[in-house]
Formats: sequence, C-alpha cells, structure tokens
Amino acid sequence: MTACANAEHNTRFEFNFNDSQGNDFSEQKSIYINESKDELVLNASLKIDGGKAEVEVISSDSKESVCSFSYESDADFDIILKDVQEGQEYVISVKAEQTKNVNLVVSASEKLVQNKEKPSKEKGKS
Repeated sequence: MTACANAEHNTRFEFNFNDSQGNDFSEQKSIYINESKDELVLNASLKIDGGKAEVEVISSDSKESVCSFSYESDADFDIILKDVQEGQEYVISVKAEQTKNVNLVVSASEKLVQNKEKPSKEKGKS
C-alpha cells in the first residue's frame, strides 16, 4: 500500500535516528484517539540507510500488537486501525538494527489523532 501523496495531513510526528557507526535504535511514541471511528488510516513514510527497521503498533488497552511491518529499504505504507474509540491509546514503536539513518514520518489526514508525550511517573514524595 502507498500513502496518499496529495492528502492534507493535520497530525504529523517523526522518528529520527542518525549514527555513523550503524548501531541499533529503538523509540516509541503514543497517539491518542480524539473521536470514535470504524477505521483510521495513518500514512507512513520510512527512509532507511542499511540494516533493518521494524514498525509495530500496540494497543495500550490490550497490550497486543495491532499490526507490524518489517523493511530493509525505503517504503511508503498505511497503518490501518479498525474500530478506534475515543480516548484509546496506541503506541507506535520503531526498532532498527545495524543502520546508520532511520526516518519515519507518520501522519493522519484527520484530526482524530493527538500525539502526546507519555506522562512521566513521579515517585512518591515525602
């Protein structure tokens, strides 16, 4: 599947990694659904310089993988989330092995998705 080239994207977030040594990389970002919908399509564009990249979407409610992709070269693809509910959280995870550069851009053409940093857990105060 390819991402829509002419769609206006209202939500966009990015994963970037640049390392001349070709080390491993891992990062996660959370997205929150603002409105219930039967299907939500996120457009993704991956650029990778060597190695392998894995992209996985995990439902925070069930802790189960909703979908996953593995690439060894540049790719445009859609992430399709079914039966999304308002307030639901998903974690998008990117893992790369032996790569010098990884850039993943994920965007949504609707304002149904909100990108938020996970709140930090504070230790008890005395």
